[in-house]
Amino acid sequence: KIRNCAPNLISDLADDDQGFISWCWENFMVDEVEILEKCGMDALCLLRMFRLGTKVSVLAMMNSVWLMPIYATAPELKGTTQYPDALAKISVINVEGNDIRLVWTAIAAWITFGYVMFQINEDFKWFIDMRHKFISTAKAQNYTVFVRNIPTNLRDNMALKSQFCKIFNDDAVLEAQMALRVPNLT
Repeated sequence: KIRNCAPNLISDLADDDQGFISWCWENFMVDEVEILEKCGMDALCLLRMFRLGTKVSVLAMMNSVWLMPIYATAPELKGTTQYPDALAKISVINVEGNDIRLVWTAIAAWITFGYVMFQINEDFKWFIDMRHKFISTAKAQNYTVFVRNIPTNLRDNMALKSQFCKIFNDDAVLEAQMALRVPNLT
């Protein structure tokens, strides 16, 4: 369990285990605000990409449903008898290169591409709005400043914080943490 390995990753979202691929359904059920608060913006964007992939896959399957009968009505091509598979008879392999039925394949492609472009545009608008909301929240991760080449006498959490408080004001500095490089320990 994650709880034993990384106690800082404890989340109510991880407690609900409904099976191996339950995350597929949960992806559409979990509130975005909850994911944003507990998992962060990167996780939320990844889930949005999964949602987009799911929507495009469903659309492609729906296109297949109406394209298969069109392909099945095509006259059998010479040389396709080597494909005794029934799937060959309902796929584009059964249609000659100059057959009018290929127009429907192009229409299905345009439907898919148009839908994908529309969804990408909508997700881009969502991303801009959500990113502004996320960055405008008062969380330390949104206002963190990384500094290099700190003088030796300030390489202590308290000394570093007091130096920042002198430069800015006490209200502007929430905390100061020294991140040490220890290559031998790594």
